[in-house]
Amino acid sequence: MQEIGATISVKGASSSQVKSLQEAVASIGQKLGLNDASTIGGTMNNNAIVLTNDKQMVKLMNALDLPGKSF
Repeated sequence: MQEIGATISVKGASSSQVKSLQEAVASIGQKLGLNDASTIGGTMNNNAIVLTNDKQMVKLMNALDLPGKSF
């Protein structure tokens, strides 16, 4: 079994994907930092789910119909 961090480093988010995510978030009146956009993009490329304790990020991802769960 491979760790997701290692997989994301291989199939990470492109700069255009990061920009697209940031623009999508801006369209709903919020901001998405570079690191968070890169994380989300990488998980999308790997069919993974973001698991975080950042409830605001999960709420944002759910608003964009992206897979995210809090713990």
